[in-house]
Amino acid sequence: MLQHLHNDIETTPSWLANYQPGDSVSLEDFCSGRIAFYPGCGTDGHLVEIGNRSQSVHSFIYTDYAVTIDMVMDTLNSKHGIKGYHMLGTTEWNPKALEAPKPFITRFAANGGKPYCLVVVFERDADYTAAWGSDRFAVAFMNIDGFAVYENLFVDRLHKAPYIFLLEDYGYGGNYDHFGKGGILDRMMRESRLWPKYVVAGHAQIWNGYYRIPSQTQTKGGMHSYSRALYANKNIGIIPG
Repeated sequence: MLQHLHNDIETTPSWLANYQPGDSVSLEDFCSGRIAFYPGCGTDGHLVEIGNRSQSVHSFIYTDYAVTIDMVMDTLNSKHGIKGYHMLGTTEWNPKALEAPKPFITRFAANGGKPYCLVVVFERDADYTAAWGSDRFAVAFMNIDGFAVYENLFVDRLHKAPYIFLLEDYGYGGNYDHFGKGGILDRMMRESRLWPKYVVAGHAQIWNGYYRIPSQTQTKGGMHSYSRALYANKNIGIIPG
């Protein structure tokens, strides 16, 4: 999986390469390049590992209305944080622009928590080389409904799909609908015709129009070490694996 994605490396975006501690990161800059998206993420760092180790994407969006900002910071500061990287700086965005329900959305922040958008820029530690991963990357942690983020950000504002999407339907996480085939997100994608180029899928039914890349073996990841495979969109040009 990593080798296949490594065949399609993304150069570090200029805003990220030039970032200095204390700088503010705009939504426009953050989303100017490729984006990796993981709704219902919990504290699962697998997508960051995949995208960063392959150096195929530098901006990650993690959304989960059951994850508080304290949970995020506790995880990053624990032994389960991101090995080989340190936090270079943070920016807070106003979540209002991304949380407002649209016709597809019935509710958000179902746990009653306070919505937030926290962007963290990470830099590789000096004793690690490029073989470990990108020199820098950034993650936007959001306590916002993942369905609302897809519609309000990708469909309405950016008019583009994530480069890579981690698809999991755990079945007991409190989501009011599933992310996979036949759900709200599937309908959004079909009506907007905005489909991710790649999908890392585990315990979920993938949408129509995707095929498993045959040369790739499954990897295990996530909070429960599910086996996950890499899928590609049939209608988007794919780098040979």
